Amino acid sequence: RPPRSTLFPYTTLFRSLSTNCLDHEECIPLVKLTTTNNAKVKSAVWSLMVRVAEQTPELGLMFIASLNKDLVDPNPSVRSTAISTISCIEGLGEHAVPALFSGFGDSNPTVRISAVTGVGKLWRHSPTAVKDNDLIDELYSVLRDPDPTVVTFALQTLAFILEEDGGIVINLKMVSYFLSRLASYPPREFCGVVQYLHSVDRQEVETVLLLLNELDLFLDDKNGGVVLVVADLLVYITEIHSNLRLSLTSRLVPVLVKFIKTAKRDFLSDLLDFVLKLEEDYLKEFSKFDKVLVLKPKDEAGLKIKKIQFISRIADKENCQETLNLLLNLLPQTPSLNQSIIAAAARISQLDQNVHHNCLKNFKLLIKSDRKLYLELVMEAELNLEKCDCTETVKNLVETIFTNFSAPACSNTTVMKSVLGLLENFGHLYAMSPYVLEDIFQVDRTKWSVDMYECVLGAAYALFDHFPPAMQPIDRKSVV
Repeated sequence: RPPRSTLFPYTTLFRSLSTNCLDHEECIPLVKLTTTNNAKVKSAVWSLMVRVAEQTPELGLMFIASLNKDLVDPNPSVRSTAISTISCIEGLGEHAVPALFSGFGDSNPTVRISAVTGVGKLWRHSPTAVKDNDLIDELYSVLRDPDPTVVTFALQTLAFILEEDGGIVINLKMVSYFLSRLASYPPREFCGVVQYLHSVDRQEVETVLLLLNELDLFLDDKNGGVVLVVADLLVYITEIHSNLRLSLTSRLVPVLVKFIKTAKRDFLSDLLDFVLKLEEDYLKEFSKFDKVLVLKPKDEAGLKIKKIQFISRIADKENCQETLNLLLNLLPQTPSLNQSIIAAAARISQLDQNVHHNCLKNFKLLIKSDRKLYLELVMEAELNLEKCDCTETVKNLVETIFTNFSAPACSNTTVMKSVLGLLENFGHLYAMSPYVLEDIFQVDRTKWSVDMYECVLGAAYALFDHFPPAMQPIDRKSVV
């Protein structure tokens, strides 16, 4: 442990520098602290020197002797720090390259990781040095490193460097190699490698079949993270293969149902994020299972919203009325939950005509019970009134909306456009529709978009066909 007299000036200066209270040049004398045997102090001081060199690049050369000495230090932490530092400082490329190659061959995995990430640091300021010295090929070679963490960092660095060239390329030979080793990888490294297998050419059926066959057993893993990352990959690679996708659907959904029923809250949230991104054929498979998900009073708002979205996505014609009742009975909740419930109710109600009628009737009652709470939420939902075969139900809802709508109080452009759409398509069902449009003309229109004016004109022309005497003076106002 270094003496207090050494640590005190270092900690004081570092604290000052971190708050931008000190000129970088005042830190240069601190380079002498790199002679300490304390690896943590050495690492922090070199971090300071990197920042100094960013401000005064020519000073980087004065660090070479000390860094070269640290590169052969018996302590792997010191060697790692030296590789990382020399890779960061612009202008030291010719010194960094041999340091990186030395790091690749180091017996300590921490040092090899520093060499791998050092290539990415060198790339930031000297991409030519990386290309001219075949460091990208070297990173591909590192993918065969015996340490899975080194492999993961190599994949990350390659992805970063090759991003503008289309990303990392993983061929069938590499896939076979990774699959032969994945079973021995810890969960974190396993997940890291599998995520990069998205880079395979999924049009190659041989590659897709190999991944499906070899990764299938991991769908039964007890680690939810492992299952989720494998599921994500398999869904992606089978997306363009209809027969394989159909087979995966029947294999995957029961696995996901099991996890949904037993998962703890944090993982359940991630799991639902994944499920909600799946296509409809996967979600339809969920409807074959009873009580997949239960809404709990203690669930936090974000999780409740995801559960509501999931419930609405897996509803079918058989249970849509029951699901609609379940959702509407939850009201009222917080504003965000109310919005999710109304949107979900509107969505599932369209699975059946009778349920659609019932939903629209309930929306009418909600608006009448609390206009401020529910009117805009109903207007933001996908009502699809044109699909309702009961004119009386549509008429009653439209009248309720127009009666409770106040143009001067409406600042939501989505709601305003919805009202104008109702006026254009269903305004003829309400005798006072022209005056609803007249109220809209009274609001401030200086910030209206072209789309808004198109909606207004559409509503005005439609209403003129049904109410010519009432619309003539209103149309003149619209021109003004």
